[in-house]
Amino acid sequence: MPVIDVNDPTTFYNENFFGNPYDVYRQLIQQGEIHKVNLYGGLWYIGGYETVNKYIADPRISHNTAQQYWAVQFSEQQLYGILEFIRLFSMWMSLQDGTSHIRYRKMLTQAFSVSVKNLAPYIMDLIDDSLDEMEGKEEVDLIRDYAYPLPTKVIMKLLGLPEEQYERVAECADSLVHLFGSMTVTYEDVTRAQNLLVLLTAYLTDVIEERRIHPQEDFITYLIEATDDDGVHLTIEEIHAQCAMLLFAGHETTRNLIGNGMFTLMKHPEQLQKLKDSPGLIKSTIQEVLRYESPAQITVRTALEDMEILDQQIKKGELIMFCFGSANHDPRKFTDPHLFDIERNEARNLAFGVGIHSCIGAQLAMMETEIAMSRLIARYPHMEWIQDEPEWLPNVGFRGLQRLLVRLNNR
Repeated sequence: MPVIDVNDPTTFYNENFFGNPYDVYRQLIQQGEIHKVNLYGGLWYIGGYETVNKYIADPRISHNTAQQYWAVQFSEQQLYGILEFIRLFSMWMSLQDGTSHIRYRKMLTQAFSVSVKNLAPYIMDLIDDSLDEMEGKEEVDLIRDYAYPLPTKVIMKLLGLPEEQYERVAECADSLVHLFGSMTVTYEDVTRAQNLLVLLTAYLTDVIEERRIHPQEDFITYLIEATDDDGVHLTIEEIHAQCAMLLFAGHETTRNLIGNGMFTLMKHPEQLQKLKDSPGLIKSTIQEVLRYESPAQITVRTALEDMEILDQQIKKGELIMFCFGSANHDPRKFTDPHLFDIERNEARNLAFGVGIHSCIGAQLAMMETEIAMSRLIARYPHMEWIQDEPEWLPNVGFRGLQRLLVRLNNR
């Protein structure tokens, strides 16, 4: 295998990479644990399982990359035009460090646990409605018709938002997805996302104000009533920021998890048959999908101080890319990582992150995916993928399919 040129930005942005990034990941691990790569003005790339697992939670590394991420891509004058986007984005819990992150996470976890427990019947109804709509069709796009709308509608139900706001939320979420991981982002893309996020924020602010007057049994009401250890409530800005974060995260990762899962099973018919024969394997199947085709492939962080990682000197303010997709295919941690095995019983995959910064919505994503995949397979057990080649999103950060065309073969 040829040596990977880490100075060539197209290494991470070409059709071969999007089709199969794992050959590149494997070669980079063989070339070393840490590399300076020519992405976003230059950043440090880490892809080994143990190194990612160790350093991603290092307190010297910050999760708040909002300012630095755009500073290396746009001029100072351009940055001035997207300051509101940076401000709103910086308030998300996922970008907080230390005590600020702990404060947000404690209150969100409490609200999440109360709100999620009654969602299963709603998810089942949504899924059954989608499956009913497929009835009688010879071919469908499982992304457009099934995986795409489900997660956003579920998060909206969690927050207590009416379904007629679906288009607004989905459009904003899609615009944000494009910004993170795509190598073709323009300044106009960011300003458009800023405008959509500002409009969504204004709408959420109105909903929060209404919930203060007329509380309901939903996530927003729980956040309004929640207090931290000092008895302090969240501000309206803090609440709408966390709601926007959940709408974005829930929209993209769960959609990709469902789509990647169904595609991978159809590409491995012996594993799909094993699941049909033993439906109780659905949880381990989803865990293997998370490892094999991680919906979130990377996360980017910022060094808070000069530091050293594996003999490499990293300066304060430099960006560090942690690659979950690579870590989950590290042959030193997983036996034959290129093989898809729904009965695999090895190390925990890192698809949902590590430690206190692990995905707060992991439980909900797993529940949605389990119901969606199980019911789809049971309803249409003979469906088959009918495209010549998969159409992967041209995105380094998020791994998912643009379309997944199947023939239902409903007999």
